[in-house]
Formats: sequence, structure tokens, C-alpha cells
Amino acid sequence: MRRASGALLPLLLLLVGHAGGHGPTKPAWPAGRVLLGTPDGSTLAPSAAALTRRGGQRVAVAVSRPRRAAAAGDLVALYPAGADPRAVVPITYANLSAADPRYASTGRGSVAFRVYSFRADLVFVLLTGGTFAPTVVATSARLRDALAAAPAQLHLAPAATPRGVVAQWVSGSGAPQALQWWPAAGGGASAGGDGGGVVTVGSSVRRYGADAMCGEPASSFGANVPAPWLHAALIADVPPGATLRYRVGSAKAGWSDVRAFTAAPAAADVAAGRATFTFLAFADVGQDNMVLFNDTCPPYCPGGWAWEGYGANSSKLAPRLAAEDAQLGLLVGDLAYANGVAAEWDYFGHQFDPAFSAWPLAVATGNHERDWPGTGDVLDGMPVRDGDSGGECNVPYTYRFYTPAWEESAGPHAHRGAAGAPRAAGPQPPAAPPAPPPAPAPRPWWWPAWLWRPAPAAAPPPAAAAASPLPRWPNPYRSYYAFARGGVAFLMLDSEAPSHPGSAQHEFAKRELAAVNRRETPWIVVALHRCMVCPTANPVNVANAARLQADWEELFLDAGVDLVLQGHDHAYARTCPWRRGACVGGAAAAAAAPPAAGGGLPVLAAGAAPVYVLAGHAGAGFTHAFPDPLPPWVAAGLQDRNGYLRVRVTGDRLTLVTVSTDDGAVMDGVTLIRAGGAQSPRREQ
Repeated sequence: MRRASGALLPLLLLLVGHAGGHGPTKPAWPAGRVLLGTPDGSTLAPSAAALTRRGGQRVAVAVSRPRRAAAAGDLVALYPAGADPRAVVPITYANLSAADPRYASTGRGSVAFRVYSFRADLVFVLLTGGTFAPTVVATSARLRDALAAAPAQLHLAPAATPRGVVAQWVSGSGAPQALQWWPAAGGGASAGGDGGGVVTVGSSVRRYGADAMCGEPASSFGANVPAPWLHAALIADVPPGATLRYRVGSAKAGWSDVRAFTAAPAAADVAAGRATFTFLAFADVGQDNMVLFNDTCPPYCPGGWAWEGYGANSSKLAPRLAAEDAQLGLLVGDLAYANGVAAEWDYFGHQFDPAFSAWPLAVATGNHERDWPGTGDVLDGMPVRDGDSGGECNVPYTYRFYTPAWEESAGPHAHRGAAGAPRAAGPQPPAAPPAPPPAPAPRPWWWPAWLWRPAPAAAPPPAAAAASPLPRWPNPYRSYYAFARGGVAFLMLDSEAPSHPGSAQHEFAKRELAAVNRRETPWIVVALHRCMVCPTANPVNVANAARLQADWEELFLDAGVDLVLQGHDHAYARTCPWRRGACVGGAAAAAAAPPAAGGGLPVLAAGAAPVYVLAGHAGAGFTHAFPDPLPPWVAAGLQDRNGYLRVRVTGDRLTLVTVSTDDGAVMDGVTLIRAGGAQSPRREQ
């Protein structure tokens, strides 16, 4: 949606973090900050009466106000119908004068929003007095949500089983819906369908609300939209390399458009060079709404950042990811930067739906999902104690994004205010497809035409229904897990939880790494949000890096970990093979070699020590925390270029590049070669 201009763009007490990926320590919403004013004849006229377009609908709001009353700080804000603007922050808002320069002098103007379904009718509200002390002076007619029960925010995730995939989506209805899938023509073997027909899997349904949170704003004024019903369904056995088409929903709620994904190839085919396994990695994303409300800069200017467009860079990321031909994505912490404001998770889900439904996404928790005082995160023992999750304490992250950690945490859990027993609904009976078959969804007006991929063809008639055996009780305090795809063993760690030797997380990682068969799974990739090894001058990040190195370095060396992916600092950096503060052997010069003309990359032998890559440049505002000069073990560093990682594995090679979201160019990269076949050497003693 449109956002306020730089001159009037407020800075947050609520949402966005300060340097190093943190957030304000304890946000507050002062009582009486929003006032109810006296109607003065002002009107707001939305260009639509109902939300009917999936994927976002453009709604222009025409505003008329007596000229003598119009002011440069007047705002149009979006709220659920019936919400009290004194009690919750807006879903989004825009400054009228910034959107329409004629407004301040004439009292007439227009501002356009991209509006999604938030599972409720909506209203636009005219606020005067700026964001420091806004007063409500007019409210529009209701914008009816005709999509409230429809499936939305679809994404995939790798299941705990080697060939399983989980589909998840959001709805305003708790009635069970379904996942329908079928093999794509020519896309590989059938995954259980009857003669190529549709298999229907009923969804299980979960929900969380403000009472499940640990503190404000998540538990109070950040709960600005109705709590979602979260649906999940499992495809238990997808053959390696198979392409499946699928859709979700029901005859009553409506069906999503048809999507497709391709499973990772078999590990043996990758190792033999007969197939290539491609995965993407990125961290510190954000979304392009990023409500910044309730203060101005100055006086509140943490870290001296320029907050204009803090999350806007993520808008470049979404279409690039959706256009990638990949079989997996890793999002290494700090997803939506919701920081306790519920609608921000919805914006994130809508924005990345086209990408995250095209390949399974594995997530790791970050400080903006997890951290809150007194909830057991490791920062309770650190010199600086932040509340970067805005009171969420991992609840929205855990419920919205399935991970194999769900399988380790079945049964009631003890996080504060669990919203009753999330009920697991049974399978939906087979349902006839709509007639006529659903047409491919049109390209959203805001999506670049050159990156739009048309939806696949509609579904054939459905076959039998099946159950979706997923755990009912995901535990927000248990978020580390492991899985393998395409000859790569992935270990997703929680940098916010205790990880010292002897801790539950450390012992889990030790067991998982010891169990990897390096002949069958030659490569090991670890992901954790906070930087363990990266160039940073931020004292808090330096302290956390020392903690993580003490906890993990010896284990990673013993296990022959090849690659460690990190975030938190909003930049890109790549190290040489790193051991105890220095490059291993003569790797420094080779690691530092820039890409040659024609795309050549430096080549390193794998196995001596991990290469550490910081991938925090996906979208959130840059931190500019590098020391000057960079340490000698840093092979490449970029502080002001957005991008993501593309990793391709085939034969004895793993090639990593970072891709610019501005123009798609490769900005840096490296190739690791496994000498002597698949088996990885252990570290030098």
C-alpha cells in the first residue's frame, strides 16, 4: 500500500528494529493518543464496495474536507469495521498531502491502497493531527470482504519425512478445507494418485489469538485484525523430481488457483551428476507495508537510520524468488518484522504467496519472532535485554509456518496463554470441482509482467480423500530441526535459544550431525539467524557471535559442516573456510578472488572448515555495521545491495552465488568441490 512521505513518515515505537536487527525495548501505546473528533462534514468514498480480487485489490479513496480544516498531516487509515482506533493501531495508512499535493490547499484529494482480505469488512478512517496525536474526523462506508473464508497466503514446507511436503494456508473460516493434488503431465511418477487422478487431503485447523502472546503490543493494541484460521495438509510421499499440481480450499469457501512445484531430485542422481538440486536462502526480509505509527524523527531516531522505505526493498525480492527454478527455500530468521502487529503477518503472507507456493520453504526463527523477556530465550543472560518480537514470543511464526520441529513437540505446551486446544479437523469428503473449471488467476496489477508466471491448468476430477496426520500442538519454544533433500543435510538452529554443550538444542544437533551418512548425503548446511562468523562492529552482535562460536564451532568442525548460513546483520558477507578466527591453509587468496569475466567463481576444496555466509540483505533496511577495514578472513562484503542466495548442487560441486534483486546480476559467489568423492573429510587435529 501507499505509505507516508519522508517528510512526515513517522518512526516507530512499535515495529521496526534498530541497528543490528533489534527493536525498541518496550513499546507503549499511550492512553488517549488517538482522539475521537467532531464530524466536520468530511467524507471518504472508496472506489469499491467489496473485496473480490484475490492477490490484492486496488482501492482508491476520494477524500473531501472543508478547505479551512484540511491540514498537511491528515491521514487516511485502514481498520476493520467496528474497530476502535483508540485501542488498536491501523492496518495501514497514507498521508493525503504526500499522495495528492492538491489536498492541503483544496481539501480534496485521493489516495490509492492495495487491500487484501483480513477476514473482516473494512473501513477507511480520516485522521487529522498527524501521527503523534491523531483525531478521527470521518469514517467511510464498509468495504465488504467477499473473500473472508477463501484460502489465502498459501505456502509449502518440507515435511519431517524425506519425501513429504506440507501445504499451509489462511482462511477466515475454521471449517475444514482440503488440499487437492495430482501429477503434472510429464512431470514424473505418480505420487499415489489413482491413474493420474486427484488425491484429496483434508486440512487440519489451528488458531492463535492475542491471549496466546507474551506481551504488548501483540497481546493488546497490535491485535488489529481478526485471528486467522490456519489450515495445513500433508502430501506424504512425493517421488524425487516429480512435478505436482495442486490447489487448496473447498466448494463452499472457494478454491485457490492451481499451483505447481517440483520435488528435489534423488540424492544418488545429484551425487552422480545426473541431476541438479537448487535451493535458495535469504534472511531479514520484511514486507512492503511496515506500519510506522505513533512518533516522529526527531526525537526518536535510533541508530541514526533513514527509515524511509525500511521494508520496501522486500518488494523487489518477492517476484525474483517466484521466478526461480528451485526445489527448496531457506528463510533464516526475521520474516515479516510484524513485531506484535497482527496485520503485518498477513501482508507478508500475501506478498510472498506466489514464491512460497512454488517450492517448499524451511524457516528458522529470529529475534523478531522469538525474543521476549522471561520466556527462556538466551538474551536473558546477555548484557542487553530486548523485546524484539513485540510480545509474540514465536507464536505466530510457529503456527503459521510448519517445520519438522512440530513433530518433536506434540502434546500440550506451556507457553503463556495458549489459546485452548488447537483443534485438528478431520479430512474433508471428496468434493466435485467447480463447474466450469477455475480459470487461471489474472496477474495482480502490482506484479511485474515480465516476472509473472501464468497459473497451470485447472484440476481434473478428484479421486479419494485422505487424512492429514499433522501434530495438533506446535510448541513455540521448540523450533530447531533437521531434514535432508537432494543430497544435502540441513540443520536449522535457533540462535535465540540456549545452545551450549549439554543444552537440549546442542545435544539434538550433535545427534543429527553424527547420523548423517556422508556417502549418501555428502553435504551439510547449517542455518541460524544470528551471526556466528561475520564482519560486525555492533557490540551486541560481537557478544552474540562469541557465544555462538563457543557453542558450535567445535561441533561444526568435528562434523565436517560445509556451509553455515546466517542473517541478523542486514548485509551480505562470505568468509574463507574459517577455523578459530583464521582461514584454513592457503584458502584466503582463492576465497577473495572476485568473479571473473564470463561468470567464473573462486573454487575451494570442501571439508577443511565451514564457509560462513551472511545473507541478511534480502529486504530489511541496511545496518551498515561492518568494521573498517574488513577482517582478512572476509572474502566478500556488501552493505548496500539487496539480494538472496542461489545454491546449486550437482556431482562433487556446490556452487553458491548471491543474486541482486535490482537487476538479477550475480554479485559474488564461490564453488566448493568435494575431493575424493562424496565422503567428507573430518577436520585437521
